[in-house]
Amino acid sequence: MLNGIDIICHAAGWPSFKRDNNLSKKYYLEPSLDLINRALEWRVKRFVNLSNIAVASMANKNNAALEGKPRSYTSMLNCMIAVENYLKAHAKETFSVVNLRIGIYSGKQLTMGVLPALLSRVNSRWLPEVTGRYGYLPLIDGRDIGQAFARAALAPNLPFYESINIVGPVVPSQTDVYNFMHTEFKLARPVIKLPARLTRPYTYLTHLMIHNKQQLLPVGLATFIYNPMIDNRKATRLIGYNPDIHWTASLQDYWLTQHNNPHSNDLSKPLKHTDFNL
Repeated sequence: MLNGIDIICHAAGWPSFKRDNNLSKKYYLEPSLDLINRALEWRVKRFVNLSNIAVASMANKNNAALEGKPRSYTSMLNCMIAVENYLKAHAKETFSVVNLRIGIYSGKQLTMGVLPALLSRVNSRWLPEVTGRYGYLPLIDGRDIGQAFARAALAPNLPFYESINIVGPVVPSQTDVYNFMHTEFKLARPVIKLPARLTRPYTYLTHLMIHNKQQLLPVGLATFIYNPMIDNRKATRLIGYNPDIHWTASLQDYWLTQHNNPHSNDLSKPLKHTDFNL
């Protein structure tokens, strides 16, 4: 299938926040490494890889050049880091790699992932709103992700390996997002506001008692929503990335998808206790 192919855009993923080591390896890591090896075998010239800002530590999320930080509680992130490292180790003049660390995917046709998991918990009243330095949600519309792939695939004069953060044109705070969803879609707003360093002990201790010993905000999910302000300056400079879709328009498209999909959770209703375990 790779005969005559010059560029591969690898956009696969395994949407899980659990410690599912075997599943993440079987359905994401092993097929990804096999595809990379096949690409090398068939002399593919460029490989564009989909990763996530969450692979970095909280303090280093704005520096995509740094290696990701493995965690014991989210196998999927560890597998993404393994793919990044494998690509970096095999990048060379005849096989250039562009690694795209995207923010939180939003927009049309979105039915799973970080945003649905987060917003479906807002009506519990106990979900904390993260404030302060790490209280941002780097939303990005699917159409802007597509633009980033196209530009990364065709950009000239790149190093053998380049890792870049990709987010929308404006990065809102969690307060901005929850206020917008409340005003536009009558979704509840979190009652509790805490800095990131206090949300983990709060959710663990509170929901250990309230939600049948299941955390409303699992550590795996929290890893994705603790974010500093992220910018696109490097992406603009290297590949000409210029995102078009404002986060409010993207959330409106996401909301329509939720209401038009019979299999989506009703975000206007609190989750049942049995739904909290990711």
